[in-house]
Amino acid sequence: MLGLVLQIIPEEVPQAEELINLLTDIEAVPRRDCEFILFTRKDVETADARRLLARLQTKFVRSKHVEAWDYATGWPHGPNTMWCSLIRQMYHMHRMDETACDGFLSFETDCIPIRTNWIDLLSRAWNDARAQGKEATGHFHGPDEQAPTHMNGNAIFDVDFWHKHEDMTGCHGMQPWDVFFAPQILKVAVDTPTINQWYRMGSFSNEDWDRISRTGCALFHGIKVPDGRRIAREQLILQWPIKQDPPQATGTHTSVSKSKRSKRRSPSSSKT
Repeated sequence: MLGLVLQIIPEEVPQAEELINLLTDIEAVPRRDCEFILFTRKDVETADARRLLARLQTKFVRSKHVEAWDYATGWPHGPNTMWCSLIRQMYHMHRMDETACDGFLSFETDCIPIRTNWIDLLSRAWNDARAQGKEATGHFHGPDEQAPTHMNGNAIFDVDFWHKHEDMTGCHGMQPWDVFFAPQILKVAVDTPTINQWYRMGSFSNEDWDRISRTGCALFHGIKVPDGRRIAREQLILQWPIKQDPPQATGTHTSVSKSKRSKRRSPSSSKT
């Protein structure tokens, strides 16, 4: 079973709410075949976390809220501390039988699904990675496909990842964790076309959607504007056949191929 872990900080609650509304609206019926964890920094308001969780639970039966043990702010120290806490806590929850997943997607609010079956496609990618003896899978960065620089942090990890790499308890305060730990992570990870990203997209258009959706991408990261979530909703939900209400008496929804755009963008960290 795959776990979905959405990391949230106070400044990103509005984006998180839009994303959660999108993800729940995509699902036609409640699903029990995956877990969903809201992983919040301790300064996220309790009322916000409860509201987001309540919305999640309408479609994701196995949902819960978990607060990060460790706390830091600023970039990259804040996201570094949060992720290092996350991998320790996922191992702890697994050891205490508080989670049933064997792998978890660590993702952020600037991600959007590209397909309605995005969870199934990511689950399949994770099963393929495990079959190869890998402990993680995601989008590899680097100008040379044979020598990637790092794997973007919006990726899937073994639930016991920290137990296998306990040196990842803390991280350098001047480098994003996915770059700092790249030498260790790349040895045990495999690239997948189901997760992709472009670096700090300050705009997102229907043309961008068309370009990405023609690839094998299921989850896309890096969109810093609401247009990504709006277009995803239009493409994945509003284009579905809509059952009309009866009339009233008054009558009257592997990366991306190396495109010119993606080549112009620099590799990213997980939190930018």
